[in-house]
Amino acid sequence: MKCSEHKDCSGKVVKVMVTDLCPGGFAGGIHLDLSGTAFGALAKPGKAQQLRNAGELKILYKRCNSFYTFGSIIYKLNS
Repeated sequence: MKCSEHKDCSGKVVKVMVTDLCPGGFAGGIHLDLSGTAFGALAKPGKAQQLRNAGELKILYKRCNSFYTFGSIIYKLNS
Protein backbone atom coordinates (compact mmCIF):
# COMPACT_ATOMS: atom_id res chain seq x y z
CA MET A 1 0.00 0.00 0.00
CA LYS A 2 1.02 3.61 -0.25
CA CYS A 3 -0.33 7.03 0.50
CA SER A 4 0.59 10.11 -1.45
CA GLU A 5 -2.16 12.70 -0.97
CA HIS A 6 -1.08 13.87 2.49
CA LYS A 7 1.93 16.18 2.87
CA ASP A 8 3.60 13.74 5.32
CA CYS A 9 3.24 10.64 3.08
CA SER A 10 6.46 9.32 1.57
CA GLY A 11 4.74 7.88 -1.51
CA LYS A 12 6.78 4.68 -1.09
CA VAL A 13 5.13 1.26 -1.35
CA VAL A 14 4.92 -0.60 1.97
CA LYS A 15 3.87 -4.22 2.49
CA VAL A 16 1.48 -4.77 5.40
CA MET A 17 -0.53 -7.75 6.58
CA VAL A 18 -4.21 -6.98 7.07
CA THR A 19 -5.77 -9.26 9.65
CA ASP A 20 -9.24 -7.73 9.65
CA LEU A 21 -11.13 -4.99 7.85
CA CYS A 22 -14.23 -2.92 8.44
CA PRO A 23 -16.64 -3.21 5.48
CA GLY A 24 -18.84 -0.20 4.86
CA GLY A 25 -16.28 2.21 6.28
CA PHE A 26 -15.64 5.71 4.97
CA ALA A 27 -18.10 6.51 2.15
CA GLY A 28 -19.19 2.86 2.02
CA GLY A 29 -15.74 1.65 0.96
CA ILE A 30 -13.23 -0.51 2.75
CA HIS A 31 -11.86 0.94 5.96
CA LEU A 32 -8.51 -0.39 7.17
CA ASP A 33 -7.34 0.31 10.71
CA LEU A 34 -3.56 0.49 10.51
CA SER A 35 -1.15 0.02 13.38
CA GLY A 36 1.08 2.88 14.43
CA THR A 37 3.99 0.98 12.87
CA ALA A 38 2.21 0.78 9.51
CA PHE A 39 1.34 4.49 9.62
CA GLY A 40 4.97 5.27 10.42
CA ALA A 41 6.19 3.17 7.49
CA LEU A 42 4.04 5.22 5.11
CA ALA A 43 5.50 8.52 6.34
CA LYS A 44 8.41 10.66 5.23
CA PRO A 45 11.44 10.40 7.54
CA GLY A 46 10.73 12.22 10.80
CA LYS A 47 7.00 12.61 10.00
CA ALA A 48 5.63 9.34 11.42
CA GLN A 49 3.83 10.92 14.37
CA GLN A 50 2.28 13.64 12.21
CA LEU A 51 0.93 11.00 9.82
CA ARG A 52 -0.43 8.90 12.73
CA ASN A 53 -2.30 11.99 13.94
CA ALA A 54 -3.71 12.78 10.48
CA GLY A 55 -6.75 10.51 10.93
CA GLU A 56 -8.25 8.96 7.81
CA LEU A 57 -6.04 8.85 4.73
CA LYS A 58 -6.67 7.88 1.15
CA ILE A 59 -4.38 5.00 0.27
CA LEU A 60 -3.68 2.89 -2.78
CA TYR A 61 -3.44 -0.82 -2.15
CA LYS A 62 -3.24 -4.11 -3.97
CA ARG A 63 -4.54 -7.32 -2.46
CA CYS A 64 -2.64 -10.55 -2.96
CA ASN A 65 -2.88 -14.18 -1.90
CA SER A 66 -0.17 -14.90 0.60
CA PHE A 67 0.76 -17.28 3.37
CA TYR A 68 2.62 -16.14 6.46
CA THR A 69 3.91 -18.48 9.15
CA PHE A 70 4.51 -17.27 12.69
CA GLY A 71 5.62 -20.14 14.92
CA SER A 72 2.84 -22.71 14.76
CA ILE A 73 0.26 -20.29 13.30
CA ILE A 74 -0.29 -19.97 9.55
CA TYR A 75 -2.23 -17.05 8.10
CA LYS A 76 -3.80 -17.35 4.66
CA LEU A 77 -4.77 -14.11 2.99
CA ASN A 78 -7.40 -14.15 0.26
CA SER A 79 -7.97 -11.54 -2.37
